[in-house]
Amino acid sequence: MACAPTDDKGEEEKIEFYSKLERICSRVPKYEMLIIMWDLNSKVGREECKHKVSGKHSLHEYSNENGSFLVQFAIRNNFYIKSTTFPHKTIQMGTWKIPGSTEVNETDHLLVSARHASSIIDIRNSRGANRDSDHYLVRAKVRERIGRSWKHRAGCGRRKWNSELITHEGKMRYQASLEKKLEGAKIIESGSLDMNKMWNDVREKITAVGEKVMGTTTIQKRNVERFDKECRGKLAKKNGSRRRMLQKQTQGSNEKYKELQKEVKKVCKKKKKEHLQKQLEKTEQLNRLDKRRKFYKAIVNIRKGYHPRQEACRDKDGKVLSDKEEIKNRWAEHFRKVLNKVYPSCNDQGKPDFGIKY
Repeated sequence: MACAPTDDKGEEEKIEFYSKLERICSRVPKYEMLIIMWDLNSKVGREECKHKVSGKHSLHEYSNENGSFLVQFAIRNNFYIKSTTFPHKTIQMGTWKIPGSTEVNETDHLLVSARHASSIIDIRNSRGANRDSDHYLVRAKVRERIGRSWKHRAGCGRRKWNSELITHEGKMRYQASLEKKLEGAKIIESGSLDMNKMWNDVREKITAVGEKVMGTTTIQKRNVERFDKECRGKLAKKNGSRRRMLQKQTQGSNEKYKELQKEVKKVCKKKKKEHLQKQLEKTEQLNRLDKRRKFYKAIVNIRKGYHPRQEACRDKDGKVLSDKEEIKNRWAEHFRKVLNKVYPSCNDQGKPDFGIKY
């Protein structure tokens, strides 16, 4: 996502912004789909000279200065401005409402690498989505062709084991059940050794014993406890007030919407504070009961908050790698270096032989 300088800013600031954006785009692998979107503060017109990188269905007839900068950036980096491609009604094309009036401009755009331009099949605004902003939400439909379709079966995803039962007694019961289960495993002769078959057999037995002894638990959704019925009711009232304001804009409807907006923020902040207080009380109780494992886990959950899962690693120079092939090659290089390291041999006394007499 990118937010460009407004049209009244200086030319140097705009050149610096697009130069920085070009440097960021150059890090992305050549054949990956790259999408740039958000508030680019640009009016892209319907001029015939711009049809190679933009469509014919823009809301504006002529481009402003920011629009010319955006078109030049798209030409240099082989992008296509897809937000001006699809024919829609005027009410569905405007993305920014000018404060104090009913007029709208199309300043939020979506650019995609030209190689994947056909994957974007529709773009329009969503006036009904409430963002508490003078910008409307822009919705894009993406249909990417995938070379291989994976069949997802029920129960094949990652399991979350019930950690409440991981105690000393639970470990002993799990170990005894697993030993009993593995006693009946067939020993395969060395002449017909099949490692994949042996591994699948052992994995099935370990999973079956784990489900029997510990069981699995459902992953709770975020913010379920604090976002209760009261919050949903206030939010529904605010969204209804916004729809009425869009249909008929009056001073009364604007004031009513702002009043409900403040009320929703106040209620959500109050619920968040109460939820945090309950978490702290629960953590103190775990500390008093001397449940160290659960206590430290609760502390970590309160401090770190939510972090999205990232699949990346660093190369030798510290640069972050996000491409799957580069990550795979980096791990292969790492293990090749570690596993092929020459370690000192041991002498008769079991000590490392560095050529030094003990």
